Amino acid sequence: MKKLEFMEYNNIAIFVEINLLNNTMDIKVRCEEKLESYQLFYQHIVYNKKVSDYNEYLENQLLPEIWSQGQTRCIYCKPNDHKIICLFYDFEGDYRKDYFYAEELNNKIQAMYNEI
Repeated sequence: MKKLEFMEYNNIAIFVEINLLNNTMDIKVRCEEKLESYQLFYQHIVYNKKVSDYNEYLENQLLPEIWSQGQTRCIYCKPNDHKIICLFYDFEGDYRKDYFYAEELNNKIQAMYNEI
């Protein structure tokens, strides 16, 4: 599955692929999928300057790492040693459903990157 297909199928507004090997970020945005708030995107991606900070932050963390502000969610997945994926989407539901949905997205990311 390609990134844009994944985004459309799962209602992901922003898909960020962080490449730890060459210290780059690839950001895909679906214009038709709006977020309630873009503050998590600004805090986690725009204002964070060093790619290496992401790897250091996620070491020893239980993944997926979930952040929320209102209905907007940000989750971190790490499908392999040199990629970190950060997904931004809106979710309406209780915390338990939210967690299981993040787990489902993480599993899909793992599968998607194992196909490559």
